[in-house]
Amino acid sequence: MVKIKGGDELYLDVYYVKEYQLKEVVGKDGIVNKYYSVDAKLLLNPDKKYLNRENVQVVSHKVIKVQIMEVNRVGGKLVEPHYLIGLRFVEGNKATPIFHIMVKNDEEFKQKIAQELRYYFKTASLIK
Repeated sequence: MVKIKGGDELYLDVYYVKEYQLKEVVGKDGIVNKYYSVDAKLLLNPDKKYLNRENVQVVSHKVIKVQIMEVNRVGGKLVEPHYLIGLRFVEGNKATPIFHIMVKNDEEFKQKIAQELRYYFKTASLIK
């Protein structure tokens, strides 16, 4: 079951962060070397406690509006029901064309939105 309906608008806080971790590596000569590893992450609505950590650096923050255009139930008695959701992203005065995703439940919807946002940020420069 999906709780969203056509006409809903979701606002997502999207953070691009770098997380630094101190790692120790023992070399062949037995000397312990310390270095920082950096993990880059795209986070949706992260916890403020995580963002205020000492080893987390916020690189950018954007607010993206997700407009739900339509939600259609697909399947039924013989086939497990899925939901075909038409949506688009709006960032400032830029809006993506409407696209569709197929999901089973709310958890899968969140995962697909994160996946589509990553794709959107890679291709946003092509949208005028």
